[in-house]
Amino acid sequence: METLKYRIIVAGIGPGSPDYMVPAARKAIEGAKYLVGGRRALSQYAKTNSGQQTCAVTRDIDGVMTFVREGLDKDNVVVMVSGDPGYFSLLDALRHTFDANRIDVIPGISSFQLAFSRLALPWHDAQLLSFHGRVPKESDLSYAPGKKLGMLTDVQHNSKTIAETLLAHGWPESAFYAICARLSYEDETVERMTLQEAAEHAPVGSCIVVVFSQPPSQRGDGPEGRGDKQTLSASALRGRLCRQSRQSPAQQSNQNVVTSAGAKGKVTTMLGIPDTEFHRGDVPMTKEEVRILTIAKARIRPDAVVYDIGAGTGSLTIEAALQAPQGTVYAIERKPEAVALIHENADIFGVAERVHVIEAEAPDGMDALPPCDTVLIGGSGSHLAAILDVVDGKLRKGGRIALNFITVQTLMSAIEWLRAHKTAYNYETIHVQVNRLRQVGPYDMAKAENPIYIVTAEKKA
Repeated sequence: METLKYRIIVAGIGPGSPDYMVPAARKAIEGAKYLVGGRRALSQYAKTNSGQQTCAVTRDIDGVMTFVREGLDKDNVVVMVSGDPGYFSLLDALRHTFDANRIDVIPGISSFQLAFSRLALPWHDAQLLSFHGRVPKESDLSYAPGKKLGMLTDVQHNSKTIAETLLAHGWPESAFYAICARLSYEDETVERMTLQEAAEHAPVGSCIVVVFSQPPSQRGDGPEGRGDKQTLSASALRGRLCRQSRQSPAQQSNQNVVTSAGAKGKVTTMLGIPDTEFHRGDVPMTKEEVRILTIAKARIRPDAVVYDIGAGTGSLTIEAALQAPQGTVYAIERKPEAVALIHENADIFGVAERVHVIEAEAPDGMDALPPCDTVLIGGSGSHLAAILDVVDGKLRKGGRIALNFITVQTLMSAIEWLRAHKTAYNYETIHVQVNRLRQVGPYDMAKAENPIYIVTAEKKA
């Protein structure tokens, strides 16, 4: 058995960002006289001007082992590996070359850990596979109810080809699929979709893919309402992402029927929540009858990703979230007092886990949003055309846009945009006039609400 005076310290450096490196690994790297690592890791952590000797890990593994052996005659050698050393790292080669009793391992946060945490999804029952330069066994890829996979990808075996492979192995089209890219970096993205959508999605390589055979729900058998973590890069958002508060246990116990603080009875997921159930303040609100028509025209799927632009009090946001119990709603609103009301109303109706509020004036704050199925537009300021341009790039084929207007000028702006994009959209416009009868002495008299134009458009498949 080989006798070594000094030790090999294998330090897991985590998924990439220094924020996710454990202090013990950082201390070992900073004090290293002989340092081994990938080129990116060396460029980030090496201190060559201090006399530190370095060796980049390439395909010449024998050369790396020679550097380690020669360094061990003089001092400890620190070997940096990405993620955790225990999963497909240089640790295996080191154990085959040197006495394992002289190797110290400092664990790191793996990209798998970070991916599952971004989804608020336990991974103790997940099967971890790697497509990075290899193909897993057929039995590992086969479908089984309740099966959960975490997979490393590369450029060739990317998010799209893996989705196609799983479909060929019997996985249902509706299976939950998450593409987690650039984890821990400022441009991190986490995209949630179905397996079929992933097979049609632009390929993403060098990422983590998480697949779960059951669609996500709010009852713990999938990512928590598609998550406390967004499909957003915080640095890319020019508006501020406003985090929602968590549901109370009482709200969690009954997702389909909730009671608001001011309600006389219970509010169900049926369309048309009474106006009096919402906290309003001095912020304008889309009235009950218009909400019913707008949501009906929007045809929101249970798992839809919805944008509510110019969300106001969040009345449409709440109605949309109740129609999409397995989906996510992104409410974009520029007024701080309205943002606060959206949070209050989301808490009242038990949908805070699935409502994400962005404080910005659209189209600001929209670039980092995930692809969507439905867009509701109530307030647009003078930016309607710019908003629709961004929406056009985000809306999936077959997706729908529902727009509410009170002025003819804004209505015509929408129609002009849709006519300019007539090869991509079908649209219709209705004019709604709601009158409420009010008792005046012995008589009932009609009192008119503001007339509303509702424009709905569908993106052609």
